[in-house]
Amino acid sequence: MRAHRVLVSIILIAVVGVLASGAPGAITISQVVLVNHKYYLNGTDQNDYSYDLGVEGTGITSVTVAGPDSTSFTLTQEDVDAWYSESSFGSLTALRTAFPIGDYVFNFNGGAASLTVNFAGTAPGSFPVGINPLHGATGVSTTPKFTWSLVPVADGIALTVDVRDIAADDTVTESSPLNMGDTQWTCPVTLDPGTLYEVEVYVVRGSVSGGTIDSTSFDIYSVYLYGNAVDFTTTPEPATMALLGLGGAALMARWKRRK
Repeated sequence: MRAHRVLVSIILIAVVGVLASGAPGAITISQVVLVNHKYYLNGTDQNDYSYDLGVEGTGITSVTVAGPDSTSFTLTQEDVDAWYSESSFGSLTALRTAFPIGDYVFNFNGGAASLTVNFAGTAPGSFPVGINPLHGATGVSTTPKFTWSLVPVADGIALTVDVRDIAADDTVTESSPLNMGDTQWTCPVTLDPGTLYEVEVYVVRGSVSGGTIDSTSFDIYSVYLYGNAVDFTTTPEPATMALLGLGGAALMARWKRRK
């Protein structure tokens, strides 16, 4: 299974108020994330399900989460301001056992503050298909425009696009919020030439709400994603092609001299 860190901080939809308990002092949270994700490759179900629990902010020394059905999670600090727990599974049943539907109680800094977030687990009605460039395409522009077939508006609340460098297993760029009726997005950065990438188009279903701790507001994402991906390789640098041409010319010259 491929590792897929799902980034949802860009999904900005209507926000409602949720108040966290406690007086955490120096804690400042920028977002809290509960995500389930199902992965398709070129339209084929990979039986790859995952969850992401994430908190981003400052002044955090620990994050534990008490989930439904006696599940519990300890988030690991992966950056100076990012705490995550994530895992992948081969079936929906295994995912639901590890990550049940219901309330998740986040405890910060040993209980200095807490936050309850509900995860409904409502899956999107479909996934994006007809992605272009085609799976396995080569010679793709380093500033590609990605297109896909229309996803029914009733099947989700938003679309997002994520571009990963496969060798580095790193997201290089992602879209701003897209409407369900959108069918294209142009990559805003110049990709490296001659490099294998994956573009994944997600349909998003769930809710986005607002939290407040110590008068600081933040976004809470409780969403389920279906993502369909294709792999493609960007065109080599012109200089590389020129060098190949020069090398071929030199080889021909040597061959001619030997005749």
